[in-house]
Amino acid sequence: MKKISVNIDKLNDELFFALHNQPELVDDFLREEGYEPTKLEQSGVSKIKAILFKQQVAIKKKQFNDLYAKAIAIFSASEAATKEAILSLLKQRAPRLQYNNLEKMNQDDLRQILNESDLLDIIHKIERRDL
Repeated sequence: MKKISVNIDKLNDELFFALHNQPELVDDFLREEGYEPTKLEQSGVSKIKAILFKQQVAIKKKQFNDLYAKAIAIFSASEAATKEAILSLLKQRAPRLQYNNLEKMNQDDLRQILNESDLLDIIHKIERRDL
């Protein structure tokens, strides 16, 4: 018996080019198997959009966590006069809360008081030495 070898890579390439040039072959195959190509396409696009949205949310969440961690580090390393200025700003934002010490403040405390734009504004003021 004669050995026959098949070049799978070449076969895959030929199949890809045939399907690329005649996409209706794929649609016909899917219909024969009981699928609706347009519904499959819509479902696939929806899933990809959902995955992309979840990824963007995770990236934003990490950026906000990093921002609040940076703020805590900057606040902790600030000079006494700067700390007093920061405390006065925080008291203006949330007068009911008590602020004994910035070093004891954590990210959750800061999130309750400041949104990210307020936080960025304070960080920029500290970096420019405006506080």
